[in-house]
Amino acid sequence: MNFQNLTLERITRDARNVNFGPNDSYLLSYPEFISYFRNTDPIEEHHFIISSHFVYGWMPKILKLDRNKIKEAVSILNKARKADLLDKDEIEHLKSCVNNSLVGVSKLLHFIRPEAYPIWDSNTFTYATGQKPHHYRMEKTDSYLAYRERLFEITEMSGFSEVQSVVEGKFTPMYKYTMTRLRVIELVMFSSRNKENQ
Repeated sequence: MNFQNLTLERITRDARNVNFGPNDSYLLSYPEFISYFRNTDPIEEHHFIISSHFVYGWMPKILKLDRNKIKEAVSILNKARKADLLDKDEIEHLKSCVNNSLVGVSKLLHFIRPEAYPIWDSNTFTYATGQKPHHYRMEKTDSYLAYRERLFEITEMSGFSEVQSVVEGKFTPMYKYTMTRLRVIELVMFSSRNKENQ
């Protein structure tokens, strides 16, 4: 997949232009979800069920879990908390368990380990590709993995510290929590897309 719009130059420009409102429930709920997993070790089946539902509070669909796949999904989520990145088959299993949705899985993984798994949704997809979101294109695990790698590349570029400083300067006074580098980029993409849609 071509992430033609996902460049440090564009992210830097958009970071300067985004603004954050003080009462955004999306931004207020984010640290609570992160905290849930920081205080949950190991992840067990009831944590998986509860967290899948709060992730879907950010989405327009009703959650459907595949009961027969939960046990293995929990094992994969516990692996995701540790140093190894999940492979394609593991992400595919999670996807098959959680509404067959890569968007939902990306959010769940992000809350478990925000420094390693970016959020993948219609906003980030459109920002990164310049294409309208389409279920077929968005649900390809290979595309998500390539997107994640591209974000890792950008966070390692020498100019990325400027982006982080700009975003944190606007964000932290209101919301009082720190962000991972992946979250900084995702927040710029999400906020920029929301601004375009207003």
